[in-house]
Amino acid sequence: MYYFALDKNLSFSIESLVNKLVQFFSTDIMGLQTSELSKRTIEQSYQDLRTRLELVQNGDITTLKQLNRDQDYLNALFEFCNNEQSTKSMLTFCLYLSMYYAIAGGLPIEMSGAISSYYGNRFSSLRKREESVAMYNSILEHFALSTADYRVSGVSSDIAKAVRMIKRNINRQLTIQSICTEIGLSQYHFMRKFKIDIGMTVGAYIKKEKIAYAKFLLVYTNQSISEISEYLIFNSQSYFTSVFKKETGKTPFEYRKSDL
Repeated sequence: MYYFALDKNLSFSIESLVNKLVQFFSTDIMGLQTSELSKRTIEQSYQDLRTRLELVQNGDITTLKQLNRDQDYLNALFEFCNNEQSTKSMLTFCLYLSMYYAIAGGLPIEMSGAISSYYGNRFSSLRKREESVAMYNSILEHFALSTADYRVSGVSSDIAKAVRMIKRNINRQLTIQSICTEIGLSQYHFMRKFKIDIGMTVGAYIKKEKIAYAKFLLVYTNQSISEISEYLIFNSQSYFTSVFKKETGKTPFEYRKSDL
């Protein structure tokens, strides 16, 4: 895999990233001689890509899917990749940019890394440009959808803060008191307000989020069921299996097998 030293605040200039792309695709291993024409193509392609990356950061999956129907843009993006290695390298570059923008949009680093590894491990199976284009779209849309799941809207600011706290500490033993201390509400007012805004109790919401994260880990990682159970602070694997089946209709093993 290829790694890039990108600014932590994601304040990239078009010029700096174009130059990075030009340098990247001009190496001997890529077998490319980058001309001024291809440099301009890269610049325009990155401008289009950046628009999509901002949609990833905002979790705007609807607009992103509409833009990803633009075949002219996709053809331009991959037209200077003249061999299998350069195509996969372009995908790698897009993968890491998508990951960083998703993190900036609020997606936990652990989840971003798991998604990145999931796609990166599948690059070796790509043989045709059409397959690469399809995977490129999948990468962007997967990160956008995952980021959207972690955004909080339509609720009061203190409950939104509580929801973010729950999501980002899903593998820790949170208490009502610790959440209330963080957001500055009494337990009574917090629990009442949470039920009104979210539509369920705090305990039910935490359980729902744990199962949602367990689904992700079952599909996108190789962690064992016992490891997932322990990571998400369930009392036992049997209890985790019971809760998971009640919520999804399948055991963790059945769920993982059905998504292979």
